[in-house]
Amino acid sequence: MLLRKRRSPRNISNDGRPPIGSIGRGHRGAGTGAADRARFGLKWLDKAAAGRNLRPMEPGKLDSDRIIAETLKMMAEGGIDKFSMRMLASRLSVRAPTLYWYFPDKASILRATIKTLFAQVVGSVSPCATWQDWMRAFGASLWRLNRDLPYTTILLQSAELNDAEVYTAANLTIERQLEQYPVNRTLYLRVHSDIQALVLGWAVFVHSGIGASIQSQFDVDDAVRDGIDMIVSHWQARAAVAD
Repeated sequence: MLLRKRRSPRNISNDGRPPIGSIGRGHRGAGTGAADRARFGLKWLDKAAAGRNLRPMEPGKLDSDRIIAETLKMMAEGGIDKFSMRMLASRLSVRAPTLYWYFPDKASILRATIKTLFAQVVGSVSPCATWQDWMRAFGASLWRLNRDLPYTTILLQSAELNDAEVYTAANLTIERQLEQYPVNRTLYLRVHSDIQALVLGWAVFVHSGIGASIQSQFDVDDAVRDGIDMIVSHWQARAAVAD
C-alpha cells in the first residue's frame, strides 16, 4: 500500500509559517492586532529579521513620507473610494505586504494622511499680528483644502479615523502656532473647533447633489469667510468681557 504524502494547507508552508506573500491579504477577518500578528506570522518575521540582521522587503525604496505622498496623489486622482493597499503598493512598485512594515493597516495610513493635511493647512498660514487674524487665515486655508479636494471632507467626517490621536495632533499643531499670542488655551480650542465645524458643514453642502444650486444663489466663498469672521468676532468679544 502506497502512502500518499500529506500536503500542507494552501496558506501554510512546510515549517508551519504562512508564506510571506500571504500576510496582510487573503485572510477573511484578518486584522493587525497582536493576536493577528502572531497568527499570520508577523512576529516570526520581526524575530527573523532581528536575528539575521535583515531589513524590510524592498529596502531603501520606501519610507512613511513617500507612502503618504502617494496616498494623497491617489485620492486626488480617484477619491477615497478607489484607494486600496494593493493599488498603493502597485503605484509604489513594491509588494503589498511591504506597506505593513510602515503602517499596520489602511486606517493608520489614512489617519497619517489627515495629520499631514492638517499640518499643511497650518503651515500655509503666514505669521499674523493677532490670534484673530491667524484664526481667520487658518479658516480660509482649511476651507480651500475642503473645497478643492472633496476626499478631505470625507476623511474629516469619519468617526473611525478621527480618533484621540488625530485630535491631539491637530491641537498640538495649532498650539505651537499660537504660543506667540496671549490667548487662553480653552478659547483657542473653541474657536478652532467652531471654524472646523463651519468649514466642514459648508464643504458637505458644496460637494453634495445640491452644491450647484447653492452656488447659483450666492457666493459660497463669501459665506464661509463671513461665517469664520463672525466666529472670531464673537469669541473676541467674549474674551474681552471675561477680562
